[in-house]
Amino acid sequence: EKMKTISKKMGILQFVLALCMVGAIKIWAPVCQNMLTLDSGKNIPMKCFHTSKAGIMLILILLACSALVIFCKNTKPVQIISCITAVLLVWTFTKGIGVCMNSQMQCNITKVWVMGLGMLYILLGCIALFSDKEGQLPR
Repeated sequence: EKMKTISKKMGILQFVLALCMVGAIKIWAPVCQNMLTLDSGKNIPMKCFHTSKAGIMLILILLACSALVIFCKNTKPVQIISCITAVLLVWTFTKGIGVCMNSQMQCNITKVWVMGLGMLYILLGCIALFSDKEGQLPR
């Protein structure tokens, strides 16, 4: 019973963290809307634009996993999927697609938000995964 409580609490916290990541990407630390001009004269979005789109897709998976953790009984497989997805999210913003090389660009602030919240999400998932039947962390 205590383990279910720990898992559900972690699920609720993870849901809030995922919502905060959406908020960071879309509201308080959005990536810039600058365009990159190619030699041909064509304007295309910078890579941070594509990173934010991929990030939102991964966060939708995190929101779904968090909801499943809150409402389902067997949460370990869902937590494993959500932790892997959160690792992919952090990787997407750092080494995957990435953000602008110029540290003055605002997408670097978005990256910090997503990295911090994503790592906290992973930590909560690991706590839920590694808590034993009594709801305690193993000694």
